[in-house]
Amino acid sequence: MNYKEFQEELLQKVTEKLDSHTTIAITQSSGNNGVLRSGLEFKTPQSKSTGTVSLEGYYQAFLDGMELSQIVKEIVNLPEQLQVNAKRMTDDLSDFNQIKDRIIFKLVNAKKNAERLADMPHLPFFDLSIVYSVVFNVSLSGVASLPIHNLHLRHWQKDTAPLHACAIKNGLRIFPPTLEPMSSIIRESSPDIEDEYDLDPAYVLSNKELHWGATSILYEQVLKDIGDFLQMNYFVAPSSIHETIIYPELIGMSKEELDVTIQFVNRTNVRPEEILSDHAYYYDRKQGRLVIP
Repeated sequence: MNYKEFQEELLQKVTEKLDSHTTIAITQSSGNNGVLRSGLEFKTPQSKSTGTVSLEGYYQAFLDGMELSQIVKEIVNLPEQLQVNAKRMTDDLSDFNQIKDRIIFKLVNAKKNAERLADMPHLPFFDLSIVYSVVFNVSLSGVASLPIHNLHLRHWQKDTAPLHACAIKNGLRIFPPTLEPMSSIIRESSPDIEDEYDLDPAYVLSNKELHWGATSILYEQVLKDIGDFLQMNYFVAPSSIHETIIYPELIGMSKEELDVTIQFVNRTNVRPEEILSDHAYYYDRKQGRLVIP
């Protein structure tokens, strides 16, 4: 069953289970990099919308073996909780002091998200942009968050500076950075791999939740600590919005070769909505910062 067939089948089966006062429809919204995302939007006579359920995760669960009937059961029980969550989020967003300890940042490709960025507070970072969100829940099933828009800043009478200050502090607490050898991750996913398998001495930089982990490159101390650990300069390859790959400078790969590799991986192995950049960055220990070589 392809994704379109899955959506249609799900819509029909969920509709059959809902009470007559609740209606649903498949909606499309623009996500990261302008990629359209599908969702089921619930409506009641009292509310234009009680919330939308993203379908990508459910489709992946279906492909992984979850029964369609179980997915339907979960979604049918969501409208009331969605309404409660929507009210809570709206109430919290009305007061900056209520959410300041839950503000985080994310990194997105500036060019691919130009239209969205026009309505969002953001800061430039090379060819990327730093944007901000409010985290409402972190659990095994994922991270619930809402993006911060310009209208929120106007309501709070704030500018981008306090958002960034909060995000720097909160990100380290909510999503602490992690650095793991690439070899460990490969062997964990492929336990039969031989010990003598020739693996590049690379490292994966992300965070504990593997959620928008590329933001770990925004922490100056984290970058310095990596340089001190490696005892050399290094390249940062933007594997995706969720993680970056650290390549020690003496790995023997040039910047041009690394860029070609990144572009190939982006075309073949990274979902379009998760692509961050097509080229590597370089950490210069003497300068104590990232640069584009």
